[in-house]
Amino acid sequence: MFQIKLAERVIRIYNHYPFVKKLCADYCVGEAEPFQLEIEISEEALLKEQRQEGKGFSLAYCESICIYREIALSLLRYRTMVLHGAVISCEGRGIAFLAKSGTGKSTHVGLWKRLLGERVTVINGDKPLVAYQEETGDFAAYGTPWCGKENWGCNSKTVLHVICFLVRGAGNRIRCMDDSEVIGKIFHQLLVPEEKELLNLEMDLIEQLLKKVSFYEVTCNMELEAAKTVYETVIGRQE
Repeated sequence: MFQIKLAERVIRIYNHYPFVKKLCADYCVGEAEPFQLEIEISEEALLKEQRQEGKGFSLAYCESICIYREIALSLLRYRTMVLHGAVISCEGRGIAFLAKSGTGKSTHVGLWKRLLGERVTVINGDKPLVAYQEETGDFAAYGTPWCGKENWGCNSKTVLHVICFLVRGAGNRIRCMDDSEVIGKIFHQLLVPEEKELLNLEMDLIEQLLKKVSFYEVTCNMELEAAKTVYETVIGRQE
């Protein structure tokens, strides 16, 4: 058993394998700290997950997947959801890049790092948490241990200002999206719960997100100009 803190919530995890504790090392807190959530995955659920993922995945790895899924679903009750995307912080602006698998969001984040160096902090490269902030009405994006194969991320947060949907293309263009376009795309980048209560909570969060965050579609290639095009629009213009 160990405890971690994600998106301001302390979570107690009863693990079967040491892999997930090692994965979460940078987020661990003392076992005496009061916790809001308890997570434990049964052996039966782990075996089911392994059958779905394939025999090449160890039970220890499957446990880490199941644990984060349960954390993400449970945190909806705290107005927090997981995004399948990458989040960076640059010059006080939090920017999320969402894309279909294989489209190149990690490549795009890498371009930002090349273009701007230490002015860019990668909060999470794959599965950040996004939480509504009651005191300000903003959304904050948080790092998590589940940050992709590049292991880009940190135990930090940023106020989320912009979400960009990346589309592979020959040139580099960026345009604002309307709410109906966003709704058509964003559910592909979320963990959508089966339970109606949780689904309603997620829908409420998305409704608030549409009011607070600017959304863009970015058609881009894999050249440095792609990052420059987005930077000049979402940071250089300082909406």
